[in-house]
Amino acid sequence: MRKIIIQGIKFDEKSSYQKGPKLAPPLIREALNCGSANMYTENVISIENSILDDKGDFEISEYFDIEKITKKHLNSGAKIFTLGGDHSITFPIIKAHNEKSVSYTHLRAHETDS
Repeated sequence: MRKIIIQGIKFDEKSSYQKGPKLAPPLIREALNCGSANMYTENVISIENSILDDKGDFEISEYFDIEKITKKHLNSGAKIFTLGGDHSITFPIIKAHNEKSVSYTHLRAHETDS
């Protein structure tokens, strides 16, 4: 199986309401690796996998740097899993796949103050 690169895109400059989505990538990793979690299913099957290659988080100053980063990772032959910022990061990520076959899943999570 091909490698899966995890890339965190810290960008929320096009957020239409509140800033903060760029803080998500490290918080997602923190939740995944917190002391109350583990890397096993209910059947005690390990979900740790050597095909995962976490490239860390990328501070974005120019919007289309997102496309460049994603293309670089795609050119390694890997599949890409992106943790991110605001909704606008989707366009340059999909654009980076221009010459490749694309299938994607877009997950959203929103937290509201009570």
